[in-house]
Amino acid sequence: MESGVTTRKGKNFLKERDYKSAIREFKKAIRLEENDPEAYLYLSRAYLKYGLKEEEPTFIRLAEDAVRHAVMIDPFESKYHDSLIEISAKLGKLDGLSTEYREKINIGNHTEFYKNLLKKISTISILSIPEARKSKKGKKKGRVLINYIVMPVVVSAIVSIFLVEKLNMLRLPAVLILAGFIIFKIATRPKSRIGKDRW
Repeated sequence: MESGVTTRKGKNFLKERDYKSAIREFKKAIRLEENDPEAYLYLSRAYLKYGLKEEEPTFIRLAEDAVRHAVMIDPFESKYHDSLIEISAKLGKLDGLSTEYREKINIGNHTEFYKNLLKKISTISILSIPEARKSKKGKKKGRVLINYIVMPVVVSAIVSIFLVEKLNMLRLPAVLILAGFIIFKIATRPKSRIGKDRW
């Protein structure tokens, strides 16, 4: 009974975004009832929220440990695995978790349950691809801007400097700018993938 009251207090702190107090209450609930998977689940959520807020990976790893306790106590409750998948995605551990689930399937233990979890992991992986595409598109736009707008303007300005006698003093800086631009282009040119693609 006391454990339930403490967990409710922790949930209230979680709603109020007082993550430190929430962590304290959920830990207290676990001390009162070691086999309460809900207390571990909410402790995990509090750790995760605090870790993301403070940009502290240590707390995200603690969130993983806590939710794994919930999974150990009640291994076939989907919401505990959902939280584990979410945290694993943030830690970059989805491949490892997929391997764990495949091993369970190979043993033949609750095959459909673990297959569904693998589908969830696949969905998360697919949803993350557009972000990478957006990033590549942004880089491509930047290159187009430099190649087709900035470069012609710079070249035109440098040519003008050499043609107009009054701008004699600007010739050396112009040459330096052009040289710097050429070095930048060489340094940032796309690397050849010929060797990589063979393997």
